[in-house]
Amino acid sequence: SRHGLRSRGHPQVRGEPFGDFTATPATTALGLLENIRSTLAAADAGGVNWQSVFDQLRLQGPVIWSALKKDERTRLVRRLRAFWDVHRFRIAPQVEAVLDRRHAEGTFDNIAASLVASNDDGDGLAVTLRRRGQRQFETMHFDAVINTTGPAHGKTLRTNPALRSLGDASLIRIDSHGLGIATGRDSRAVGPDGEPVPGLFIAGPLARGTFGELMGLPEVARHAQAVASEIESRLGALSSIVSGR
Repeated sequence: SRHGLRSRGHPQVRGEPFGDFTATPATTALGLLENIRSTLAAADAGGVNWQSVFDQLRLQGPVIWSALKKDERTRLVRRLRAFWDVHRFRIAPQVEAVLDRRHAEGTFDNIAASLVASNDDGDGLAVTLRRRGQRQFETMHFDAVINTTGPAHGKTLRTNPALRSLGDASLIRIDSHGLGIATGRDSRAVGPDGEPVPGLFIAGPLARGTFGELMGLPEVARHAQAVASEIESRLGALSSIVSGR
């Protein structure tokens, strides 16, 4: 990967979420980073694992995100997203132990590099890389290559035909942070003209640009419930208007 990072492991025993990032939420990306560092230090001093701090960040994510101004959200995504992802999307401790062992044995490595080219060399794949900070290319040979970059939410209007058709109809657009589709606080889609689209709601991870942490099943379920409640209230209001005529 470009950063040479890999997912960190879950703890053997899960603890309670630790810290509080909402009492006086940070208004800048740097302020949030400082809060996280000080909370991690307090957790370590109290014998609490770092995973508990990130569990709290996940739970309080919507409030944390909403306290940041637009340019600070952009700065957070650009500078810290990769580091957040490897601590947020964790792997089983058993898998982490295997990777650590393989790394110590020299049979596994994390390389910070950009992919330049990949070609069939007969027995496998010849992959050309450029390591971070280097100008020269390096070719390595592998039996197989697996793409694990995950969904490119910022390019979803190009890669998803259904969403592309909505974009072509000027009903949706990518949010300014490149995390998904632009929405209002009521989860209604926001069109290219900046106006909410009546009757079109976005539920789930594609609304991350507005609500922040919205990838795990609990967060997605809560957001879907909020969207359903919003639709129900609007239908109820419409029904009252119609019946009152």
